[in-house]
Amino acid sequence: MLIEFADKVVLVTGSSGGFGLATAEAFLESGASVMLNGTKPQKLETALEGLKDRFENVEARVADISTRAGVEDLIDETQRRFKSIDILVNNAGITQNTAFLEISETQWDRVLDTNLKGSFLTSQAFAKQAIASGRGGKIVNILSGNYLWTRAGSAHYSSSKAALEMLTRSMSIELGPHRINVNGVAPGLMDLARRGGRGPAQAFVDIYVKDVPMGRIGHVEDVTGAVLFMASAQADFITGSTILVDGGYAAGRVDLPLAPPPEG
Repeated sequence: MLIEFADKVVLVTGSSGGFGLATAEAFLESGASVMLNGTKPQKLETALEGLKDRFENVEARVADISTRAGVEDLIDETQRRFKSIDILVNNAGITQNTAFLEISETQWDRVLDTNLKGSFLTSQAFAKQAIASGRGGKIVNILSGNYLWTRAGSAHYSSSKAALEMLTRSMSIELGPHRINVNGVAPGLMDLARRGGRGPAQAFVDIYVKDVPMGRIGHVEDVTGAVLFMASAQADFITGSTILVDGGYAAGRVDLPLAPPPEG
């Protein structure tokens, strides 16, 4: 069944490039109106111009979602432009590869403020307007497979995503009675180079895919489909859940031989 979002308004944070922009484009192709968001004016304007060539129902707002003032401005502007907000995709996030003993307080705060605090602030503001309108709504948090597993250099990033997964569940309990679904989508390693983002180093990919049953890293389209599903009417009875889109990476090791039968 084709997922349609006609008459729906979607706010996608962190959507000036990469996966966020691809998600915005997927919603537009499905009939939604979309508000883009980012912190770099020129990059956001370029993204908007690229979409305006094909879609009329898209706007953009520069705002820092790690601050309450930035979030309130973003929500107010989205409502001013489109009159309502039906779906929030918390995509804004940053990652930094830094050894644990070298992570500064500033680095820790920057990652947690964007990845966790930003999603908290934006979700809270979205939920308040959704409850006031009586319309309900959908929140989709973009996590990462790192909420289940981690690696060296990822202490701050993995911590932020693990906390965001628990925030997803916590919000689902309190917002469910207001007909607001809150779910997560957790991509594994993805190739963002085709979407204007930074692709992973090939040496890292070669090691990573050895533990991916599907034998490759993810494409953006693999993940946008899961996001649109979680934001759709087909997922009305799903809340507090997270879909892993990682080709089976988190399921376990694939390079271990079959265990020999027990002796005796």
